[in-house]
Amino acid sequence: MSGNTLGISIGMPAMTPIGITFGWRTEFMVLGLTVAATGVLSYFYLPSVEGEKLTKSNSPWR
Repeated sequence: MSGNTLGISIGMPAMTPIGITFGWRTEFMVLGLTVAATGVLSYFYLPSVEGEKLTKSNSPWR
């Protein structure tokens, strides 16, 4: 839920002037590029860790 809070409290005020000045299409392009850059940076800078092995006891379908 922290992502929702940060998106509303930081993202909305940051993107509103862009949308008002340049239009909603530019705002969405900037937002899309920001999300893509975050994904690329996360891929390169976050450590790779092994996930938990799926068993009958930790299966979401059980």
